[in-house]
Amino acid sequence: MTKPTPRKKPRRRVRTNGEGNLRQRKNGSWEGRLTVGYDDGGKQITKSVYGPTKAAAAMKLAELQIKHGKGEMVRQGHVPLGAWLADYVDSFTGTDRRENTLHKYRTYLELARPLDRVNLRDLRASDLERLYRALAADGYSHSTVAHVRTFLNNALKRAVRYEMIPSSPGELAEMPRIARPKAAKPMDQDGAGKLLRAAQGTRWAPMLHVAFALGLRRGELLGLRWEDLDVWKEPGPDGQVVERGAIHIRRAVINEINKVVVGDLKTKGSRRTLYLPTPTLQLLQRHREAQALEMAAAPRWDDPGWIFPSTVGTPTGPNNFLRAYRSILKKAGLPSGHRLHDLRHSYASWLIAQGVDPRTLADLLGHADPRFTMSVYVHSQEDQRKRAAAATEGLLGNLLDQTG
Repeated sequence: MTKPTPRKKPRRRVRTNGEGNLRQRKNGSWEGRLTVGYDDGGKQITKSVYGPTKAAAAMKLAELQIKHGKGEMVRQGHVPLGAWLADYVDSFTGTDRRENTLHKYRTYLELARPLDRVNLRDLRASDLERLYRALAADGYSHSTVAHVRTFLNNALKRAVRYEMIPSSPGELAEMPRIARPKAAKPMDQDGAGKLLRAAQGTRWAPMLHVAFALGLRRGELLGLRWEDLDVWKEPGPDGQVVERGAIHIRRAVINEINKVVVGDLKTKGSRRTLYLPTPTLQLLQRHREAQALEMAAAPRWDDPGWIFPSTVGTPTGPNNFLRAYRSILKKAGLPSGHRLHDLRHSYASWLIAQGVDPRTLADLLGHADPRFTMSVYVHSQEDQRKRAAAATEGLLGNLLDQTG
């Protein structure tokens, strides 16, 4: 009788240090465990993560490995993109990033979910391009897809910097063609006059005047304080002493997930000083006097420093201002398509019509790049080109008359 060949035991895979392990629990869920260090007595310090499925627990275990720099597989870039992106977003918690910015990062993280399980090492530009096309097909705007692309590119650049991947596929991935939103709809001076007349007698009138006069973003306007206003006297053209004023843009009032907060400006270039037209300076001085009377009559006033506060002296909420603007727009009989941000566009368009150069206009608006400024206000440039053509037409007509 032939002696049966003994069955070989399956070879047990040896886990490298810091790789962690997965096991299924009695309740059907999965646990991932990782040794993250040792205490003074030499005892292992372990951390656990849990998931309803093995794949979910594996993803969380990968995130844990990234956070603690454990595992040879992680160091070689064999880590799911979803885990890497989650750690990338988490790394900004507790930093000076705005909560609104972190909220946007989490949104981009969700939009990139289709690529969650692709390893960093295996990610290709074609994978990213498929994601961008899918987002466009789902109706996401050019701006949103571009922001997702920037988010992914920055996270992948970090992976290159940490030597987890040799190069970033994000640099090669191209954006799909997505129709851009329609151009801004600036108001002409007749429309601006109607809006200001409709606001007359309300607490919103001075805010709308300054919005037209200085082209501020909504948050910048609401973030103005009296300490930002400088007033001085100097000789006028006729020799008489006149008052001049300037205002410093230093902060913004923004919405951050159901609360109003005072935050930093949008960009470094947003911090700027703007000189006030005389009517605007006079309006602000009258507004300050009226505000002093309002404070004296109020039972409680939170902070006397805001130029455009709420009725109790707190910063005015951006959404409250937006609702008031829409109501005044309707009262003025103007098209509802005019956004609050279009007041800023109106300011820029008026300056372009007056021949203000692109660099100066960019500085006034708080833009870093004049090319961006002019790309936004291309409609105003078209008007200027038409006027230039009309002027040339008259000049050529005169020349033809002279030459017979």
